[in-house]
Amino acid sequence: MIDLHCHTNASDGEKTPEQLVAKAIERGLSAMAITDHDTTAGIPRAIAAVEGTGLEIVPGVEFSSHLRDREIHILGFFIPYDEPFMVEYIANLTLQREMRGRKMIDKLNAIGYELTYDEASALADGAPIMSPHITRALWQKGILTSFDQAVEFYRDHMVHGGDVYVEHSTPIEEVYGILNKAGCPISIAHPHKIGDDAVVADLIKLGCHGLEGYYPDMEQSVAEHYREWAKREGLFVCGGSDYHGMYSPRKLASANVPDEVLDEIKGVRDGLRG
Repeated sequence: MIDLHCHTNASDGEKTPEQLVAKAIERGLSAMAITDHDTTAGIPRAIAAVEGTGLEIVPGVEFSSHLRDREIHILGFFIPYDEPFMVEYIANLTLQREMRGRKMIDKLNAIGYELTYDEASALADGAPIMSPHITRALWQKGILTSFDQAVEFYRDHMVHGGDVYVEHSTPIEEVYGILNKAGCPISIAHPHKIGDDAVVADLIKLGCHGLEGYYPDMEQSVAEHYREWAKREGLFVCGGSDYHGMYSPRKLASANVPDEVLDEIKGVRDGLRG
């Protein structure tokens, strides 16, 4: 059993890399991809945590992008997270994320919620904060007093269109460019959430290698649509739970991804890297 779409608190997940590894072992996973948003900070810790366990960590990333006013998430697998060019690229994204986080804190304070950037950052182990860190910090501080209130606050204020939300997106050409330079298999994450298959088609034409066709809230008919599309285009079909922790209904290992998916992705990687 594998799960190729998981998040730690290095981006917007609840659990530390070590806690996520422990949960993956508990769930009986043989492989798990760490695909945090715009960062690879959690990968070394996850790799260190699996030593001697038999669990394989696939180093990945989920880049936030856009195309024709649609929010796009792109997965890159086997990211060379310690290569100098990638370290520099991620550092620049991290700086942008920090600036975004500070703007969200300013907007939060402006509507009457007292919270500092450092208070939220503590929940991310010092990583740039994202919306869930702010929500959890407000709950931890007692400003939000229950899980239900925290969920309601998140949905009302922190998501796209909310009064605390701040846009963050990297041009799609830049995302494909850095992943191609790195020799990483590229997949479109949760294509059903894009809401426009014409945009998905354009993303395929740009040169991705896979589609996410195993996903917990993807209806069977929709999953079959994307899996068949991928087959016609000669793309791999990947998938995962998109696990974030307690703030998400999606459970770790809930996407039922076949083990052979990882072999296909490794084959693409090997072809890209010669």
